Amino acid sequence: MNEAFIMKRVFLLFGAVSLLQACTYGVVNNATTGSALNAATVTVLNGQCSGSGCSVTPVQEVTTSSGLYVFDAYSTTASKIILPSSGEEAITLMVSKSGYQPRIVYHKPKYETINYNGETRYYTQVPTVYLCPLGSLDSDGDSICNDAEARYGTNAYNSDTDGDRLSDAAELFGWSGVDLATFGANPKHKDVFIEIDYYPGLKPQSAAIDKVVQAFADAPVNNPDGVSGINLIIDLNQQIAAADVDNDLNPAWTDFDVIKNKYYHPRRTAVFHYALFANRYNGGSSSGLSRGIPAHDFIVSLGNWSTPGGPCS
Repeated sequence: MNEAFIMKRVFLLFGAVSLLQACTYGVVNNATTGSALNAATVTVLNGQCSGSGCSVTPVQEVTTSSGLYVFDAYSTTASKIILPSSGEEAITLMVSKSGYQPRIVYHKPKYETINYNGETRYYTQVPTVYLCPLGSLDSDGDSICNDAEARYGTNAYNSDTDGDRLSDAAELFGWSGVDLATFGANPKHKDVFIEIDYYPGLKPQSAAIDKVVQAFADAPVNNPDGVSGINLIIDLNQQIAAADVDNDLNPAWTDFDVIKNKYYHPRRTAVFHYALFANRYNGGSSSGLSRGIPAHDFIVSLGNWSTPGGPCS
């Protein structure tokens, strides 16, 4: 697959995909010079590989003189379709080269499409990685050398440039198997992540979610990127199975944790708040409950509230 193929992009985002023939590609540059880094190795540390090129392990690609690497799903000689491993939400890649500090990157595929000689083809782009030569100065000790911080636009003297309690490294490269960048994380703008799970019939409407997102965006909060507000990132994740529904969470957090332990993956703990849209809790009619202030978890419970169409329950 050539570089002209890479550059013609039309955005297309897919939901859950079990197996999609799609290329995974990216670019590796030298953090000091900003120029392309030739012969860097990109290794799949955790992920599924399907295709004729997957027999050699570890599964790897090497960058060209332009810094480009491609796991080519359409190769006629060594095809490689890279997907997250079962139970994971991201591919784990290691970018390395002798004389440079290696970089681990978590990538959640976000598929785009192009027309290639009359054929629709798919691909996903890994964000550009700037590798730091060994011994490079890293003033804030966040694993991103000062030269790379300059390339990314982050603060070389503060490991959390925007002060949102998510490190620059996590927002750029992911954390614990979670790709924050694909969700929209920005190390120069405050982000808040929430996973929402919901009972059958209690899925929040998109219009309601949009209003909450806008309210956070309108908050009078300054950011290093010069744009005020908070980027509220909501993963409207999954519906709770009918067999797991507890119509009255009582005691609230004990019953809440039963559901959370089944539906919320612990790898997200350091990043995502967890919200459950449920019927009610503790036999009451409250609209919701926070697990303290500040808090990681909260309940939205409108089951006993009257609405124009009648009670939610």
